[in-house]
Amino acid sequence: MNHRVRAKSLDQSERQVMIYRDDRIFAKNPDVVLLPSGKMLCVFNETDYHWPTEFSRIKLLESTDYGKSWNNFRIIDEAYSSRGEERWVTPRISRLSDGRLVIICDHDDFHHCHESQPPGIYAWWSEDEGRTWSSRMPTGIPGIEPDRVRELNNGVLLVGSHYMFRDTQKLGEFVVSSLDGGKTWQVLSIVGKDRVHHFCEGAILSLKSGRLVCIMRENNHNNYPSYVAFSDDEGRSWSKPQPAPFSGDRPFPGQLPDGRVLVTYRNQAGIPGLYAWVGDIESELGYKVSLSLGQPTHRIMRGNTCEGLQKKDFPDLTKALSLTEDRLIIDNDEVEGIRYLLLPPESYYSRVTFRSVLKVEGKRGTFCGRVKIARIGVDLLIGPEGLLLCPGPVDTRCSIDMSRWRDLLIEYQGGKIEVYVDGKSLIRRLVFQDTLWERSYFGSDPGQKGKLSLRLIDYKVDNPTDHNHSYQWQAKSGRYPNQYEIDHWLELDYNSSPYPDHGYSSWVQLPDGQIFVADYTNEDAPPGKAYLKGYYLRVKEL
Repeated sequence: MNHRVRAKSLDQSERQVMIYRDDRIFAKNPDVVLLPSGKMLCVFNETDYHWPTEFSRIKLLESTDYGKSWNNFRIIDEAYSSRGEERWVTPRISRLSDGRLVIICDHDDFHHCHESQPPGIYAWWSEDEGRTWSSRMPTGIPGIEPDRVRELNNGVLLVGSHYMFRDTQKLGEFVVSSLDGGKTWQVLSIVGKDRVHHFCEGAILSLKSGRLVCIMRENNHNNYPSYVAFSDDEGRSWSKPQPAPFSGDRPFPGQLPDGRVLVTYRNQAGIPGLYAWVGDIESELGYKVSLSLGQPTHRIMRGNTCEGLQKKDFPDLTKALSLTEDRLIIDNDEVEGIRYLLLPPESYYSRVTFRSVLKVEGKRGTFCGRVKIARIGVDLLIGPEGLLLCPGPVDTRCSIDMSRWRDLLIEYQGGKIEVYVDGKSLIRRLVFQDTLWERSYFGSDPGQKGKLSLRLIDYKVDNPTDHNHSYQWQAKSGRYPNQYEIDHWLELDYNSSPYPDHGYSSWVQLPDGQIFVADYTNEDAPPGKAYLKGYYLRVKEL
């Protein structure tokens, strides 16, 4: 049996390089490109803080040894608040088939993030492999956080962008196109937009199959995955967004020679970090359960001081989790809080059922497990002496022996929660409005003791929209509830800062087949500062 209980963590200590570090500044959002000459270019934003207060510079550097060293630093453009100039945010760089390079970058999010606000995205062009650049040129592309300029086989240029739509008051992703080599741009189509999700930071990839895929961040977070949409007509129309098998901010995709798609991203479900996923983006769709700790994974208290959780301090989850032929055991005395994250219902108009066969072992007066489902008021504590639906009046508590195997069923519909044990209704409560938008999970919390044993989980959500969801797991399958995460996700880097900031990555494949990934991080940096790192990844490790 595979003894890993969460995503594989890659020890890259010998395969990391420093791209750029100056402890006086915050370097962020690197984007790398490999030129036919073998030279690599990296564009990034150099600022005083994550959200610039005084200056922001679009900076370019180059490498002639495939990322081992970087030099020839140049400022493409800059802005100073003391001069009344808007800050720059996220530069992107592309090489077109005619040899031209183009950098695009957006101005201040808050001045351009709504449909009613004016465009603030500019472009800079180079015709000599980046040695010289044009002055900034307004593109007229609306929104913020644009994707790279992507070129189709017919020469049409596409850029993904997003803003908040008036009618939904939610972020939505759209595509603009240029038929004249980037001189003018016009909105082509909407990729993702509805009244529930915040679709944003979309990255467009032209697949070998001829289709386009747009991989988007979902900014509600709260266990929502990234979403993908497909186009079979060069971006003029898109399929309904579908859940991706990972959850990440700023997804950066590319297709490997063997046809698989590699995506790097800032993980937003499970344990935070810089992650990678590789697989068939056209078939491996759907939400995947991941494992998370109930306590912050990056912060520990030593006396009165908050410090980063170092790798040496990271709890050994294999001591707290054991999978036998008929049960998964969570031992709360080994690790404080182990959660398996569920996809939440969209609203309290949804219909939800959660069923589990389980039992607990613990001292009287304690709780050993928890089921929490956001928005609909389900927050059920499980102890050896009974159940507590909280917060609520005393009649939401029931006494029952949960130290032997029980069939637990939670039903929610039309504002009513009902909890059954072995077919008998024990707890009923009304929900009058949406509850807090929190994580949904089953497992345990910090402070809980004893053991929680699980034989099966059956979770179904019917939403008012057609985004329905179901998840089933049984211990007798020999697989952990988060088995897909274990098998398919790869943690590239763990940021031990108590307040980690990282994860706007990009990558290129080198002539020797290795993958070079660029990212920023504040690990070991002075407070409020960050630097750029590079990682070498072998395809066989994916």
